[in-house]
Amino acid sequence: MAETLLWSDEPARDRRVITVVANALRAGEVVGGPGDTVYGLLALPSVPRGRDALAAIKGRDTQFLLLVASTKAARALTGPAAEGVWEKLDRVWPGPVTVILPAPTPPGTVALRVPRHAFLTPLLEVLGEPVISTSANRAGAPPARDAETLRTWLGDRLAWIVDGGVSQVAEPSTLVDLVGDSPRVLRAGAGDAGPLLDRGHPPP
Repeated sequence: MAETLLWSDEPARDRRVITVVANALRAGEVVGGPGDTVYGLLALPSVPRGRDALAAIKGRDTQFLLLVASTKAARALTGPAAEGVWEKLDRVWPGPVTVILPAPTPPGTVALRVPRHAFLTPLLEVLGEPVISTSANRAGAPPARDAETLRTWLGDRLAWIVDGGVSQVAEPSTLVDLVGDSPRVLRAGAGDAGPLLDRGHPPP
């Protein structure tokens, strides 16, 4: 059964949480914790054991979202994008907007997001690489919004659960397809995709 780590907004204690989670991910474990919206599951794509364990938990082995530390880090994982895309992304990131962009090798794609949550941001900095993220839920159920629900559903399949309190957001991130010349909102969620769509959002 997963052990619980409390995210406390106390720097010394939270540094320990980041260290424990980073070590667990590097060891191929799956960790659950808070995010910009609902609770999520995390694994390292560079560690096959963790990637495979996450796919088994979700019951699918398809493309997962990658969390990255910055727009610059996202750019290093993609192929050529439409003109102006990166400037627009700087206006929605960090935040709960996930985008689909061309992968370095056509015709593939990659789904990316730069989070702003106080747990995920330092974790990405410590790891120095992308992290797989997917909503923490059982098949057919809505995502967990607190650590106790996550423990009840998936506690026996996780190494650690980071308790960041109850999520105030019930929706997942907004999902936008930026592969073509015209952006398409595939899922309306918690984030404002307006800057990507040029709908009344002047440059900052």
